[in-house]
Amino acid sequence: MNENTKYATTDEILSRVVTRCRGFDKTVNDIDVIEWCMQVENNFCPNVDNMYIYTRMPLKVINGKAKIPCNRYRIADVTEGHRRIRFNDIGSYIVFPPYEHYKEVLIDYWGTPIDFETGKPLIQRGHEEACEWFCLYNLFFGDFGTGKITQNFWNEIKQNKEQEILAAQSASVRFKTRAEMNCEQRITFEQLPEPARLWLLRDECKIHTVEESHEEHERKHVEMKPYPISRITSSMISAQDIIHEDGVTGDTGWINIIPAGLLLWCIIVDPTNQKTGVQISFGTTPQGTDIAPSNPILPMNQGPTTITIDRKFNTATSIYVNHAGQGDTFNGVSMNLTFLFHAT
Repeated sequence: MNENTKYATTDEILSRVVTRCRGFDKTVNDIDVIEWCMQVENNFCPNVDNMYIYTRMPLKVINGKAKIPCNRYRIADVTEGHRRIRFNDIGSYIVFPPYEHYKEVLIDYWGTPIDFETGKPLIQRGHEEACEWFCLYNLFFGDFGTGKITQNFWNEIKQNKEQEILAAQSASVRFKTRAEMNCEQRITFEQLPEPARLWLLRDECKIHTVEESHEEHERKHVEMKPYPISRITSSMISAQDIIHEDGVTGDTGWINIIPAGLLLWCIIVDPTNQKTGVQISFGTTPQGTDIAPSNPILPMNQGPTTITIDRKFNTATSIYVNHAGQGDTFNGVSMNLTFLFHAT
């Protein structure tokens, strides 16, 4: 008979327990051993990767309830035909609403593997010692309570039980393939900070979606602070970048500053002197307002104002800033403008 290298049988556990009990007045019941082994496998050391997935297993319904298979770990679905149905899981049975009159239902569930020749559950290799000492713990529990065994003997059983269960809980990768382990490694160590592909405003003053291959490269090589420039030219804009114009005090514009295909994400307006608020607009023509209509700009002591644009320009486009749609100064207010772009 070839030994199963992935699963042990409850008969093997029974044999181990009987050997340990030699010299003691103990009767070991195979039904008890099966029950105790299932407690270890399902409650203390569950390993879903090595469980069987049982699909469309028929259950007889008697008086509105059906007995659940004893090897179940988690129920996925209960159906009648191809329709999912409602039920209450009360442990040993699933119960159906009183207005339903099912004769038979089908259950999908994760469960402990079964030896289809004997009908007995199988134990994952590496869990044998945990099952063995858990059985011994239950066998001698009553003897400890009645004083038939010493405190030291009981402590040894209890300690071995706890150590072997802990060891079984740690031995979860023995039967995983290289592909399964590589998949888990990728999930664990390569998750990207890209929630729902939202735009991310990074410390590096870049607007971009995070790319797996170059995120760390960008973090190391991007200039951490924007540098001031005296005049904007289109050559200063990259596919993902920001541009600045400092000390703006009145109506002005930048010709064809937005290259074709670039998305203007937002404009940040930062007053540099302590004045009252002002209304400014942005457009593609002098005194135009088609990019951003009249926007109230807060005084310097209240911080910068961000104007969201989120607009793509298919041709090279100019930007003009003006006082609420009119060519004028900004009532003595001086401000720094920051344009944030992104390639779409």
